[in-house]
Formats: sequence, C-alpha cells, structure tokens
Amino acid sequence: MRSLNELEKDFCRRILALDAAKIEDPNSFLNLTTVVTEFVGDVSIVINSEENSVIIKRLGGFVNGVLQVNIRENDSVIRTLVVAINLLILLEKEAYISLFHIIPAQRNVVFGPWVAQVEHSSSPMYDTTLMTKIIEYATKEIIISDEFRRFCNEGFIARDEQRFAQQIDRATTSASNSSISARNSSRSARNSTIALYISTSALLLSLLVNYNNHIESKKSVPKTIVVEHRQMDGLVSRLNSINNSIDSLRVNNLTRVAPSNPLSDPKKPRNR
Repeated sequence: MRSLNELEKDFCRRILALDAAKIEDPNSFLNLTTVVTEFVGDVSIVINSEENSVIIKRLGGFVNGVLQVNIRENDSVIRTLVVAINLLILLEKEAYISLFHIIPAQRNVVFGPWVAQVEHSSSPMYDTTLMTKIIEYATKEIIISDEFRRFCNEGFIARDEQRFAQQIDRATTSASNSSISARNSSRSARNSTIALYISTSALLLSLLVNYNNHIESKKSVPKTIVVEHRQMDGLVSRLNSINNSIDSLRVNNLTRVAPSNPLSDPKKPRNR
C-alpha cells in the first residue's frame, strides 16, 4: 500500500470520528458526503442519481446581477472529491473498509450548507466518470475494520511496512546479539589462544630440555665406552706381559733344577 498524504490522513481521522459518533447516534451516516463536508468549504454539492448529475452551488454567486463563477474554487472542491474517492477505493481494495447499500439509494443527495433559499451560483460537473463515482460512493455506507483502526492508530503505516519494520527490528536485534556473541567469542578465543601459547611454550621448553639431556647423554656414553675399552686393552696387555714373564720364569727355573747327566754329555769322558 502506498503512503498517504496529509489530506488523506485527515479523511481517515474523520472516518474514525464519524464511526465513533454512530455509537451515540445510530441513525447517523458514514459515507462520502459526511466525510468531505468539512473539507469543501462554503459550497453545497447536489447529487441527482436519476439524471446522473453533480452540481456545485456556491453562496454569493452574483455581483450586480451578474453570475460570478470562481473556476479555481470549483477546481479545489473537485480535487477534494477526487482525493476522497481514490482514498475510499484504496481502503476498500486493502480490505480496511467495506461499502454497502444499507438503505435504498436516494434520488437526490445534498451535502454542505444548503443554499436553495439564498443567492448562489451553480456549476455542473462535466466529467461523467467522476460523477459516476461520486454518485456511487455518496449512497453507500462505509463500514470500517479493526485493521483500519490499527492502521490509523499506528501512524498510517501499512501492513507491508509494519512487517518490514518488524523484520528490521528482528534483524537489528539479531545483529546486536551476534555482535555481543562475537565479542564474547573473540574474548574466549583470545584467552584460548593465550592458553595455547603458554601450553605450546611449555611443551617446547620441555622438549628442548629433554633433547639437550639426550645429546649430553649421547656425548658422554662414547667417552665412557672409550675409557673402558682403553682400560680393558691396558689390562689385557698387562695380563699378557705378566703371563709372558711367568712363562719365562718357569722355563728358567726348570733349567736350573734339572741334574746333569754325564752320559748325555759327549765332551766328557766316561769313567770306567
């Protein structure tokens, strides 16, 4: 639904007021004529449904016996009627109002100050389409809906605009909640990152210490092995030397202890 101008909003307020007045006066009418009466000024509009005519009557239409027709003022009245009729068509299309013939259509309808007994000017309308609409809506009762009341009370905001505004509110609320959650998540992520850095640093330090100990142990083990091997070689060498000395002593001892056999010595003569 399109936005309403100020005159259309005034018409809507007038419709609400007349609908409320029907509670106190059930015989009052709510139709095109009662809605626009306050907006057409000091003119009367005479509608003849049988002749399909609409006449605008204005007070003081003669000056020195000469009829004075103010075309601009008549144009203002016609524009007001056009705005009112288009508004009723729009409201009926949007199901804000319904139009019904509550009573039989009247042959003649007059609204505005009655000027039959005083000097006045008469200006007929010539647009048949406009006259047909005026006659139709002037003889139909306007019945408003609860949605029309809400529409007026909520600042003349249409259903689509209300739904769009609600969606914007929900989206704004969701975005705000998401922003808060994002900030909380960012804070948690930052804390988690710090904790991860600390844990990683501790792990790296532990690995570095273990690796250093491992390197040192690898360096010390070969030295020990080399020392042990050298000691073993020295021991073996000394043992071999001792064994050789023992063998040498044993041979010498055996040589000294064994008796001499003269028979075995060919250089000495044998005693007879």
